[in-house]
Amino acid sequence: MNYYAHTISKYDNFMLSDLENLENILKSGYLLSRRKLGLNKSDALFNGMDYISLTDLSKKDNGHSSYMMYTKKGLSLLFNKDIDVVTPKIIYLDSRHVDIGKKMHNLGLRGRFSDLSDEVQVKDRLSLEYLKGLTLSLDRIESFHSDDYVNYYLYYTLCMLKEYGYNLPIIDLGSEKEIEIDKIKRYV
Repeated sequence: MNYYAHTISKYDNFMLSDLENLENILKSGYLLSRRKLGLNKSDALFNGMDYISLTDLSKKDNGHSSYMMYTKKGLSLLFNKDIDVVTPKIIYLDSRHVDIGKKMHNLGLRGRFSDLSDEVQVKDRLSLEYLKGLTLSLDRIESFHSDDYVNYYLYYTLCMLKEYGYNLPIIDLGSEKEIEIDKIKRYV
């Protein structure tokens, strides 16, 4: 896939809270950094407070990658590659239980870094005018949830896209094909 993906899941395994996150993003028209969202999180890793992490799906890596850690596990926004990104230098630091920024400062490191081989970053905000679809792993969501839950999740996602004026595909990561929405049960 020749897209960038940003996973919006708070939790692994496709929870309904993902759809709340999606709605907030669709309402605003932007994907925003932690600082732009007004969050003061001390758990920010390499992307820090001012950058948004994206997975470069053309570099899909099954090792220590953003694809394996995030994209494969949740609902993601797909962006075309016509956006300005920063490709961080890959660095391997033990990031458990440390303040990454402080550790990098102590090592004298400056610039953008990541420990994920397929990560790129965007500063501050990313307009949804570049949004090309959503993606998720059908195999993964089906392994954790009942058919009814999966159908509800997909149908609700589709309805939300339409409500906010986005006519976009939902793509299965495994097959890299659009999920056939007409086969999803209708919940009314």
